[in-house]
Amino acid sequence: MLTRLLTLTLALSVSAMPLVGCADSGESSADGYGAEPRGNTGVGQSGAQDFGRFRGIIEGGELPAPNTLDAVGFFNEHKIELPAPDCGDDVCVHGLLGVRGNMLNGNNCTVAVVGFNTPRTPDEFERPPLNMGLAVDVSGSMMGAPMEAVRDGLRALAGAADVKDTITLVTYSDHAELVVDSTPETDPDRALLLGAIEELRASGGTNIYAGLERALDIVEARRDGSRQNRVIMLSDGAATAGITDTARIVNLGKSYAEDGIGITTIGVGTEFDIELMRSLSEAGSGNFYFLEDVAAVEEVFSEEIKTFLVPLAENVKIEFDVAPGYSFRALYGTRLWTGDVEGATVEIPSLFMASRESIDDIDPGGARRGGGGVMLIELIPTSSTSMADEIGPNAPAGELSMTYDIPQSAVSVDQRVTVTNSLKPGETPVDGNFENAAVEKSFVALNIFVGFEMAIERANSGASNAALNILLPLAERVEGWLVTNPDPDIEDDLTTMRQLITIIERTGARESVGAPPDPWPQD
Repeated sequence: MLTRLLTLTLALSVSAMPLVGCADSGESSADGYGAEPRGNTGVGQSGAQDFGRFRGIIEGGELPAPNTLDAVGFFNEHKIELPAPDCGDDVCVHGLLGVRGNMLNGNNCTVAVVGFNTPRTPDEFERPPLNMGLAVDVSGSMMGAPMEAVRDGLRALAGAADVKDTITLVTYSDHAELVVDSTPETDPDRALLLGAIEELRASGGTNIYAGLERALDIVEARRDGSRQNRVIMLSDGAATAGITDTARIVNLGKSYAEDGIGITTIGVGTEFDIELMRSLSEAGSGNFYFLEDVAAVEEVFSEEIKTFLVPLAENVKIEFDVAPGYSFRALYGTRLWTGDVEGATVEIPSLFMASRESIDDIDPGGARRGGGGVMLIELIPTSSTSMADEIGPNAPAGELSMTYDIPQSAVSVDQRVTVTNSLKPGETPVDGNFENAAVEKSFVALNIFVGFEMAIERANSGASNAALNILLPLAERVEGWLVTNPDPDIEDDLTTMRQLITIIERTGARESVGAPPDPWPQD
């Protein structure tokens, strides 16, 4: 039986567009858990890539490669105000449905927005003490600005750490070296750790495997069920020494994660191995961050330490089963999903409290990481008029379930939601139909993401005119939407889109004649 029924009425207004579809590119436990509801804080998933690298490449006047655009990182930079987290658990799942013609050519786009939030707040969240290993790249490529940025970040981390935390610093270049053990007994004021940070020097190759293994071994040796056991790995490049095979490095992290040691990865500069760092964070039940400037360093190490090191939920499994009249097509906002026409399954190692507390809560440096983000499930309504009439409005579009384990306990949570469409399957009002502003914003963000995805793929393959044919009308419609729906996240997206348009125009490309391609073709 379902524990809740969400009957969704929907509404969005954007100028009418020619019709054509939605995305195809061609019980309480340990300290910190189980408290009474106090707020409405977003929740993000492990492996969240920082969108800053994609944006930074564009700000530098270059065309980014397709693999620098990551849906998790993109949606993590969008603060979505979900309904109250009144499910009675530390993490609540919400399923909201939206219907409207897409912002490129107006074809029907039916999406289920899946979001998470928590009644906990960062200020009142008492995290367990940390057993933390730092694996810091000190290879020759780190010399200069990258090393100074890392020093700034490590100083901030030392200042934000609790007196109860144990912090082990390991450096690696050609080989790995244990530099300092900062424990409550040996280094209560972090003087040893701070001194070691000042002495960091760059030289040699990049033996990521050795550095990661040494830090993991030390954390494993003192693993404690009352502590949060985690390794933070920093690097500015690809593996060039020791074991360099990506699969072996990721499997190393995965094997320790299965024993309860998480891994968070941080990339410095623009030359690090993005696939390795992202895959390690996903396999290691952690997050992935890109440090684009000093402000970002301070944010990640001093602010995010309050939330990104300690998961709210582990071994998270989300299932969505479509109802009659619909079929599943795609899922956005995570790479960790499998599916067929009948539905999808998502398995996420962990969920973390997001650091942004409101839409206007933006870092002084302009960074918007920590919004929590959402996942969006694209549904294809039946093309049979008789079936749609038989199903009618206010019928289920699908069933959403989430199970997860409460960290540091033997307690599991099970939540279920029915996602309902107030319209008949396939019905597409000109002005759209959305339940609230959260669904509307999510829908607009999805259109922007898919526009980026399609345009980047085309521009990198030499089809610059086709890329502009996607971005120019999309930018115009997003700008029109912002007139009546001001939102700093979407405004920043539009700024990035305009910068990307300028880069493509410099190649001599001009908008081609004709309708933009269908991003979500009907199957």
